[in-house]
Amino acid sequence: MTDMCNMPELGLSHNLSPFVRQVSIQKYFNIMNEYTDPDNVFVYIQNGSCNYTLEGMTYRLDAGSVLIFPPFYSHLVVSADTGPIVEYIFHFDLFTGKDAEMPREELLELRRTDNAGAPPHIPGPIYKKLSLIEQNELEKKYLVMHREFCEEKPGYRLMTKALAVELLVLSLRGADTDLMPKDIGANAWSHIEKAMYYIDRHSHDPDLNNSLISRQIGISPNYLLFIFTEHLGLSVHKYLNNVRVNKAKQMIADSDKNFTQIAYECGFSSIHTFSKIFKREVGLSPSKYIFEIQRMDTVKKDKLSFI
Repeated sequence: MTDMCNMPELGLSHNLSPFVRQVSIQKYFNIMNEYTDPDNVFVYIQNGSCNYTLEGMTYRLDAGSVLIFPPFYSHLVVSADTGPIVEYIFHFDLFTGKDAEMPREELLELRRTDNAGAPPHIPGPIYKKLSLIEQNELEKKYLVMHREFCEEKPGYRLMTKALAVELLVLSLRGADTDLMPKDIGANAWSHIEKAMYYIDRHSHDPDLNNSLISRQIGISPNYLLFIFTEHLGLSVHKYLNNVRVNKAKQMIADSDKNFTQIAYECGFSSIHTFSKIFKREVGLSPSKYIFEIQRMDTVKKDKLSFI
């Protein structure tokens, strides 16, 4: 049974004072990597359909869906159709604490090792499918919050706090308690997590393949392929390519290396293979992607995620 909550059970009261740490609009094709965050995460699907896997439980999200989940929920996103996915995502604490302004990596380490010091958070995943009127209202408010956060005009923290409260109330009022996620199962999810962990740390190896990965985590290649395709809807090879592409995107944005250097350092066997897979996964060629990065250079990279 899913751990869903309605608005009264969250204990939301007049003194709620969220600290908004990150506001982004993300566009991607196919999949994203696995992430773990030190704060609550609000996700709104503006376009497309995808499967969100949280701690081994898979939720199907279509356009107009909201999913809110607590800190340290391992999550993986897999596209459920061929079109692009557009997400509105913001990260927040329910209350502004003494560690609110701490850099993300430091905050992740602090809260991972000091659970007692972590601030209050939502108790479990919350889902709502918004009506068309609610979708229009949410999108207008979110775009204002996104602009305020990126431009950092005087008073932007207060504005993002106020807008976050409005978005949370809109999304939590009448939240669906009947959504039944697909349970992957603890044993299969454990193997998937081990495989993803190994891939992330060895994706630079051009010889990395299903057989090598399965041997390292102690299961057969056929079983590894089965649990990926059965529970995530994609092959191990496709997941590996996505990890490499995401690392390539990071290098394109943050380094002066040319595409050939990036291709080989990310584990692609040739520049041709790199370009082909990059365009298929991102929807843009590497050269067009870097053009978009440069075009958006006026917006702080850590506050606007372009994928």
